[in-house]
Amino acid sequence: MRKKASQSLIWVLTAVVCLSSSLKPAEAAEAADQTSEEIQRMRKEIQDLQEKVEHLDKHLIHRPETQKNVRFFDGLKIFLGLTGILQGSSGADGPAGRDQTDASGSLDLEVQSRIGDHGKAFLLAESRHGAGLNDDIETFHGINADAVEDESALKLTEAWYEHAFSDGHLLFTLGKVDLTNYFDTNAVANNEKLQFMSHGFVNNIAVEFPEDNGPGLRLAYFPAEHVEIGLGLGESDADFEEVARGPFGILELIYKHNREDLEGNYRLYIWMNRSNHTEWKDSLHDHEKSRGLGVSLDQAFNPRFTGFLRAGLQDKSVSQVD
Repeated sequence: MRKKASQSLIWVLTAVVCLSSSLKPAEAAEAADQTSEEIQRMRKEIQDLQEKVEHLDKHLIHRPETQKNVRFFDGLKIFLGLTGILQGSSGADGPAGRDQTDASGSLDLEVQSRIGDHGKAFLLAESRHGAGLNDDIETFHGINADAVEDESALKLTEAWYEHAFSDGHLLFTLGKVDLTNYFDTNAVANNEKLQFMSHGFVNNIAVEFPEDNGPGLRLAYFPAEHVEIGLGLGESDADFEEVARGPFGILELIYKHNREDLEGNYRLYIWMNRSNHTEWKDSLHDHEKSRGLGVSLDQAFNPRFTGFLRAGLQDKSVSQVD
């Protein structure tokens, strides 16, 4: 679709050059103004199309259900989101020894700006307060993925630059990145603010992603209309110290199926975390790496019903999830 749009843009430019040579100066100026407006309109359509096909992510600014709340200021896209959660337990035996009713909240400030015709910069600052029920009920993966153990002041969570090459067929992202925005994504189980709240449904707990958002990069290649190949690299402990030691890497293949406006996404990936791991059966082996593979699938069966599946395997000698 992008290729056809680019060809149409070239055709318009060529046709206007030939036409304007036979017009009077006033008519030529008017035609040039109309041409400029048409070019800008088509560029915007191409950019909007590129944004739609790039990836599914957790950013509220990119989701269709929040687009009406995005504000534009001199080429900047700005979104401010406030989330409040009230949770209660019933019949739970937790560390507190009784049922709890807890609250948590978060603030997200997202800013995106186009840089030239092929680049964009993105910043995410957020503040989260309250642990919710996570510290009251013992689970392996948590209950509230939008909550934190300690209250946090407003901090810069993401800051990256992305550049498109080859008419958008190759994307390169570099900076402080959240690799879960690009890998193991899912159309209906990917965002704790708008979809499932539990950590177990936001990302695959059998993938040992970096501990936090740190220095990293992502490459995405679109060899065909329905195929994407992604590569991600990041610092495992995300502390910005010795960033080349013990990195996390992931390689993913995505097939996007769209028939009768019923979208489906089929993802298969392999990953490796090269930080130091200790074998369960031999604690002397404490410099082992962890690796695994996984799938994330979603398929719309009608406009109201979408099925999804996640599954994964890890190296059982060192992993926490069997």
